[in-house]
Amino acid sequence: MFQTATRKLAVAAAAIVAALATTIGIAAAQDADRNVSGSFVSTNFSGAGCASPIDACARGTFRGAIHGRFEAVAFTIAPTAQPGVVVGTAEIVIHDPRGDLRCTETFVVNITPGGDGEESFICQFTGGSGRWAGVTGHIEAFGSGGQDSSGRYQGALTLPKP
Repeated sequence: MFQTATRKLAVAAAAIVAALATTIGIAAAQDADRNVSGSFVSTNFSGAGCASPIDACARGTFRGAIHGRFEAVAFTIAPTAQPGVVVGTAEIVIHDPRGDLRCTETFVVNITPGGDGEESFICQFTGGSGRWAGVTGHIEAFGSGGQDSSGRYQGALTLPKP
């Protein structure tokens, strides 16, 4: 009787493990991970058309795996311990032909007069529309410029499968 009970318990445990493995496999199959990379160009602006509470916005274009025009609206900018370097946050909306893609950006920029305007940012995706609905992930970017900037980005996205 002990062997029969043990055998039944082992069969039940195997069934549970198989059910969990199937569920995990289904969940993994529903998402599509994509590595993305490309370039960007942007122009900073303020005043009319800038919805930023600190009057700092940008417009530009992403090219590559993510492509289309974008708008960025800065919400914070603060100095760092490094003279001439600031850190801030912004919201970006990228208008890709397959839908809009939204991310929250944390950026670091060297604003030293006469400098190269080096910059980098991490943008955490917060959702989107069309093909980008339900997207998660991030991109990281680096570049230089000032009033006009350019650079490269790379990252990873997870898209729910249709």
